[in-house]
Formats: sequence, C-alpha cells, structure tokens
Amino acid sequence: RFTVLELVVILLDRKRASCAIVFEALLSNWIEASLAIAAASKGQSDFVRAFLVGAVAINHLLLLGSCFIQGGHHGRRASYPMLIASFHIRMLPVYIVLMLPLIAFEVGFQSTAPQAHTLRDSGSDGSVVRTARITALLLLLLFISHLVLICQMHSTYPLHAHGLYKMAYAPDSRKPWDSALTTVTLLLSCGASFASCFQLVSSISPDNTSGWTSPLRVGYLIAPLFATASGLGAVFLHRRGCKIPLNSGQLVCGAIMSTSQLLCLVLPAAIVTRWIVNLGQGTAFLDAFQIALLAGAVLLPMYFIQTGGDDWLGGLVLLASYILYAISTWFSS
Repeated sequence: RFTVLELVVILLDRKRASCAIVFEALLSNWIEASLAIAAASKGQSDFVRAFLVGAVAINHLLLLGSCFIQGGHHGRRASYPMLIASFHIRMLPVYIVLMLPLIAFEVGFQSTAPQAHTLRDSGSDGSVVRTARITALLLLLLFISHLVLICQMHSTYPLHAHGLYKMAYAPDSRKPWDSALTTVTLLLSCGASFASCFQLVSSISPDNTSGWTSPLRVGYLIAPLFATASGLGAVFLHRRGCKIPLNSGQLVCGAIMSTSQLLCLVLPAAIVTRWIVNLGQGTAFLDAFQIALLAGAVLLPMYFIQTGGDDWLGGLVLLASYILYAISTWFSS
C-alpha cells in the first residue's frame, strides 16, 4: 500500500493523472484481492464470503471510528460529502444489473456441474468447460472495464480525497530513477504478499470449525483486521513522510472507495476464479446473515456521520457495533 501511494504521486509528478487514477483504484485493495482469489482457487468459498464481508465491515467500523476519536465531525470535516453519498446512490443500480449475469451463471453452473465434471473426467468433450472459462474471463473483463469507467467518471476526486494532488508535495523532490525503483519494489511486495496469502489460505483447514484458525473466524475477524490496520498504517506513514497531516475525512473516503472496489472487482474476480478452477462447487454469493452484517456496518456509521451526531452517542453506537459484530461472527462459525 505504501509503494502504491508513492508510485501514484510519482505518476502525478510525471503528469500522468489518468494512469494514477486507474492504478490507485486497481491496486489499493491488493491484499484483499489476493486473499479472495487465493481462497477461491483453493475451493474455500466460505472463507471468501466471510472475508469480503469482514473486510468491508471492519474497514468501515475501524476507519469511521477514527473519525469519532478525532472528533472531526463537529466541524463537518469528517462528514460524507454529497459527491460520496451520491456515488453509491448512482452506482447501486449498476451494481445490481451487473450482478444479475453472475447470479444467472451461478445457477446455470450449479445445474450443469455434474455434466461438466463428467465431460472433463472422461476427456471425450471439453466444450462445456472451455465455454464456461471463456465466459468467465469475458465477465471479469466486463467488471474491470466497469471499474475503469468509474475512475474516469469521477476524474481526480479519489486522488483529491486521499490528498494526492501534485501541488501538495514539494516539486522536483523525486529523481528520475525513483519511478523505476518504486516499480521494482511494488512488484516484489505484490508478489510477496500474494504468496503470503496463498500460504495463509493453505494453512486454514476447511474442516476446522472451532478455534481461531477456522475459516469463518479468520475470514470475519483476523484477516480483515490485519489487512485494514496495515493499509491504515501505510497511509499514515506515507503522509508523515510527505509532511502532510492525515485528515479524518480522507479516511472516510478511503472506506467508501474500498467498499465499491471490493464489491465491484474483488467479489467477481473471486467468483470467476472459482469457476475457472473448479466449476459448480459451492456458492460464492452472500447469505442473509452476511447481507445484514454488511448493511449494518456500512449504513449505521454513515447515518451518524452524515447527520453530525454527538460524539458520545456515535462512539457508543460504534462500540456496540464492534461488540455485536464480533459476537455474531464468532458464534456464527
């Protein structure tokens, strides 16, 4: 995350704003995407669903809770800008429409899974498997194009919310070879984190339903906490290095953008990966319990911050949300 932010600033210094927008949007949730894809490739659909719900919930509760600790919403600095609120309202129908093909293909693959496995095992005809893989890749390309379109629609707004404008930094403070060094560091860190995610998923046994190493408890609590805390620490260290104070409103925007990226790119990528690796086994969509957790974790803090509620009341509600989320996810597994 630190190297992503640094390379975004370098791209802005090189007057490559469009590349910086797309680059920051695609790689800002690299850890979450790596974990989801690794778990999907291993056939752990329960862990994928739990981790995506936990990542969104912990991200909102932790980052929005920091706004209440700073007390920023007394001055409306941590309030949701109208552009952020309208972002979800405008894009919600698009999310639903784009999810319909996923649901249709999921139902279709569930009904044709025995036939697909029989054809693949017998080796007589692999047309069903090839067609499914091609369709899955085209669907993933559709979602990637959709994410790039969102970045273009909102222009430099995500960069503005993260404080990544060029004029916020000292001009000519980076040398020409900094971009090459940062790129190499980014590639190495992405590869190392991706391998670590595979190692983590491999160490989790799907048959373990108790203890801290069960797939649901790691997905709901442990992995999202570490991923969100590491991302927040990287943002803080990067802004300290650039000698820019961290604004609580930027954390709010970061939580909002992460939610849309997880739901728009990471979830479809995990589903497509599961289709490619092992067709028709399990489901990758959210159940009613997970939808309720997701809605509560996102909408409740949004209401208190948008209305500028009292610090003590908002803090107590967030504390109750932490406890309720931890208890409900613990006993659900």
